[in-house]
Amino acid sequence: MSQKRKRGVRATEKGILKVIAAMAKDNEGNRLTYEKLAEKAWVHVSTIKRFLKRNCIDKTCAVIILNALNLKYQDIIENEEDNNTAA
Repeated sequence: MSQKRKRGVRATEKGILKVIAAMAKDNEGNRLTYEKLAEKAWVHVSTIKRFLKRNCIDKTCAVIILNALNLKYQDIIENEEDNNTAA
């Protein structure tokens, strides 16, 4: 029986808290909504929502979202080896 590989990456619980804190105040001191973050990162709002629910998203999208928030990938995303194990 073959193992299923989860596609994409997801944030840790602590990582999500850091993302939410970063969304609370952007560089201009304004709160970033899902829509504003999606526009800034050039991804769909549904991708932002999936990411914040700790669902797996494409690694490239995660990197883009975190770059838009000036956050480090390794501080937010859980170990990719854990992501690739069977459910």
